[in-house]
Order: sequence, then C-alpha cells, then structure tokens
Amino acid sequence: MSSTHNSDDIASSYLSPLDQLVPRGYFGEVLCFPCTDKRVLELLRNGLKSAAESIPYLTSFVIADTNISKKGWITLSESGADSLDDMLVCHDLPSLETDMEKERVSYTALRDASFPIGTLNHALFYPDIPPHGILPAPVLRAQATLVTGGVLLAVLVHHSVFDGTALNDLLTLWAASCHLGAAENHTAIQISPRRLDRRALLPKAVDIAPATWPSEVYVTAHSGTSGRNLATKTASQFGHVLKHVLQALKPTRSPPPASLAKLSTTLHRISSSSLAELKTQINRILPQINNCSGSQDVAFVSTNDVITALISCAVATTAPPDAISSRRFWKKRNKAQESILGVAINIRPRLSPPLPPDFLGNGLGVAWISVPQKTLVNAGSEASLVLLARVAATIRSGVARVDDSSVKNLIRWLDTYPGNIHDEVWWRPADRMFDFYVSSWAGQKKLYEMDWGSGSELLRGMRCEAIRCLQLVVKDIAVILPPRKTIEGSGEEDFELAVTLEAGQMERLQQSMLMRAFTEVIDVC
Repeated sequence: MSSTHNSDDIASSYLSPLDQLVPRGYFGEVLCFPCTDKRVLELLRNGLKSAAESIPYLTSFVIADTNISKKGWITLSESGADSLDDMLVCHDLPSLETDMEKERVSYTALRDASFPIGTLNHALFYPDIPPHGILPAPVLRAQATLVTGGVLLAVLVHHSVFDGTALNDLLTLWAASCHLGAAENHTAIQISPRRLDRRALLPKAVDIAPATWPSEVYVTAHSGTSGRNLATKTASQFGHVLKHVLQALKPTRSPPPASLAKLSTTLHRISSSSLAELKTQINRILPQINNCSGSQDVAFVSTNDVITALISCAVATTAPPDAISSRRFWKKRNKAQESILGVAINIRPRLSPPLPPDFLGNGLGVAWISVPQKTLVNAGSEASLVLLARVAATIRSGVARVDDSSVKNLIRWLDTYPGNIHDEVWWRPADRMFDFYVSSWAGQKKLYEMDWGSGSELLRGMRCEAIRCLQLVVKDIAVILPPRKTIEGSGEEDFELAVTLEAGQMERLQQSMLMRAFTEVIDVC
C-alpha cells in the first residue's frame, strides 16, 4: 500500500503501517461465565454472526500484499472469506469426559481456584490457529466450552488487525448482540464507518513532512537509502532470535520450545484501596521529586503508572547476579546501566485529529522508557516511597512523549521504508533490548458489566466473572487486568496482575518486599 490510495475500497482491506509493525501472531483472552443452560452456545454463535455483520472484516483473512513496492506488507482479503463454523467452535466438555474429569473442570472448581491461567491456557479451552507466519491467517478464532456449571469463551484475534482496546470493543459489541437476542433474523447493530476505517492512519492523512528515523524501531538490514549506522552482525543475529521469541504471542497445541518451558506465570491481586492510598501518597510527594530531578515536572501519576512502577521495581530485584554479564553485548552499549521499560499506549486520543475512542483497529503505541537500574533495584529492595515515586514519574514522562508528532513520524517512516518491513523492522528500542514490558487491559472493566444473556430466564443476567490472558508465553511481560470483585461479599473491586518471568526469577519475585507489601499471589503456573 502507498500513500496515494484514495479509493473507498481501501477501508475494508487496508492495513496501516502500524499494523505492519506489531507481532504477526494472535493474542486474546478467555471470559468465564456461570451458566447451566446449554442454549448459551447457540446464543454466542448468533451473537458473533451479528457482530460479523457489523464488522465485516471479522470474516476476512490476513494475506500478503501483492504490491511489489511494499515488501513484506500484509493486507486483508475480501470480507466473507471465512465461515462462522470456523470462527467459533463450540464444545460441551462434560459430555465428553469421565466423572472424575468433570469435577476437575467444573466451573465452581475454577472459581474457587481464582480461574487459574495455567488451566485456562490448556488446549481443551482455546481454538486452533495456524502456525506463526502462515498466510492466509484468519482474523478471529474463538471457542466456547461448556463445563459443569459454566461456559468459557476463548477469543483470539490477529494482532495486525486488532489491539487490546479494539478487542475489548469487539467483545462489547458481541455481548450487546447476544443481549439483544441475536436470532437468525436479528438486525445487526449499526456502528459508525469511522470506527472501521484505517485510512485515518494513511501517511497522506496524518502528514506529508519527511520522516526521521524513529528511536522506537530496530532494523536488522540496510537497503541503502538511510545514512544511519545500523547494528553489528552480532546484534542482527541476536535480534533475529529475539523476534521469533517475541512473536510467539500465541497459544500452541504442541509443547512449547525448551527455552520457553522454564517460564512461570503468576496472577497477583492488588487491593484497590491500598493502591489508591499508594497513588495518593506518590502524588503528594511529586513536587519533591520534580524539584530534585531537574527534568520536566510531572503533575500527576495514574493508577497504571503506579502499578507499572511497582512491578518493574520488584522485577528488577529478581535478576540473578550474572544476568547483566550474560548480556555482554548489550552491556557494552549501555554504559550508563539503564533499564528499558516498554509500556503499551492507546494512541487514539493522542493523534490530531484523534481517532474515534472506539476505533476497531490498531491504535497501539509503545513508550520505551529508560530508568537507572540502581533506582529500580533500590526502590524494589528498600520499598522506598520516594524512589518508587521517582520511577512512576519517569514512566509518566515517558508515556507523555508518545504524542501526535512522534506517532505520525513513525507512520511516515514505516510507509516509506524501502526494504522488507516484516523481516527487517521490529518494534523495540533502536539500540538495545528492553528489560520489561507492561500492557494494561484495565479499561476492559465494562466487560464485567455487560449482560450477555437473552431469550430465557436462565440466560438473562449472564455476566463475565473473570478475564484471563491467553498468550503469556514470553518472559519479562506483565498484563494489568481490569478490576473485579475477587472476594465474595466485598464491595471492593481489586486489580489483578499477570506476570511471566523465568521460573527462578518468579520464585524471587514472590519474596519481593514490594510485592509482599502490596499484592497477594492467587495463582502460580
């Protein structure tokens, strides 16, 4: 695709430069519902059928772009290429299992165990997807599994088509379609065409100024048009291995590689009242931080900033003594001993003009934030409020730097990149590997409020009780889950935090002073 496209047909098939940059795999989540009526499977099927009429490219495939000037680019096939039977598979698990296995996968048992990530990532509960890199690739695959006393809805979407915010809006639309009684003759919910139109991210639409090399991308090969010195062959080889690990953001029905088998994922509960108090204390001392830092003043930190600072500082204390020396190449490039934190950002409101807040495409940005390793480690080991506030303020400053200008520059640069964008350009710091990455799904709280039920008393009031990640097979990553009521009878809605590290680090994380002070481990796998 080029910046000269002006046909309305592009709205249904165009994938923007940002869509080319994200990992070309699947990500998603599983939603857990209490339910005893088998008609829920038909309800979900009809709801998805209606949602696909509202969002036509749900029935498309991701395919290779045939434009020879756009090497490595992808686009979407015509809508209607996929079938509802393939998009959503329904299983009635209790009818297939023995009595002993029925008890093991009962909804009550899952709820009592806080809906464990390890169990819900079992191949029984998620749909089959093509191997990474295989085209054409479906936009969506889902599986609804009826267990004793409930239903588990696993949804995987292609990351080149959706980001987390768009997935949330898709699920909200699916829920609304179910609630309205999505029968065979149901009229699909009408949504604004602007929500579907990626042409807002066309380079011509955002700006025509020359692009400068963005610091947030890494290039492994040189096509001869840029004067910037690229990384050494050693770095390129390291990056090549890295990319295959980073792009493993999808479940697999075969055993994970040996290098991934030693990973561990924990689910932490964070009291919303304790978190609110910590946030208040940090904001109170920000003037002190601003006076000492000599950098741009930070007026406030958000809840996400505080959680990101909390987990980043705690993780910094878990690295084994030889962790830095094992990355000798990167250590030489990082003489200041800085750690790089990646924070996922919703760019929709940051563009001018802004994208629709419910834009159903990729509105993903990433802030790569440099923090002194010493500050992270000391904040984590001493549980120092001042140091934790300093890290949170640094995160807030880094997030603020992802603005209209930087995003448009990245889009322009990607659109004019002369080489193979898939093989050569990766979304990570230009000069080194990042140390930890945090993504927030906290905005998905509405999914806990949506009524998916319709058509009978048993199905009315069917609300999701838990959201769990499906793709945490990459180390050094955390996902902030939306707040929910985790304790029966409590009016408090606690945040949940999923973290994946190497197994040895995870053991040390559970003993971290910060994590023990502010979080409770509710699941380990």
